[in-house]
Amino acid sequence: MRTVYNMNLLNTECPATMTEQKCPLRKYLNSPASALRISINETLLMPKTSNVEDLVKTINQMNQICHECQTNNVNQR
Repeated sequence: MRTVYNMNLLNTECPATMTEQKCPLRKYLNSPASALRISINETLLMPKTSNVEDLVKTINQMNQICHECQTNNVNQR
C-alpha cells in the first residue's frame, strides 16, 4: 500500500520585479542543498530523501529565502 498526503508548504505573492529566472527560492530548490526537487511539470515538490531532518531544514530554508526576498524587495510589490 502507498499513501501520499500533499501539503501546501508556501503561498506567497512575489515582488513585482521577480521572475522565475531570478527567484532565489527556485535556485535553491534546484541546488544540491535542497532535500526537495521541483517536479518536471513544476507543480509539485518531490522529496530527494526520506530523512525527516533534511526535509525540515529545507522547508525552513524555503521560508527564510522567501522572507528575505520579500524584505529586500519591500517596495516592489
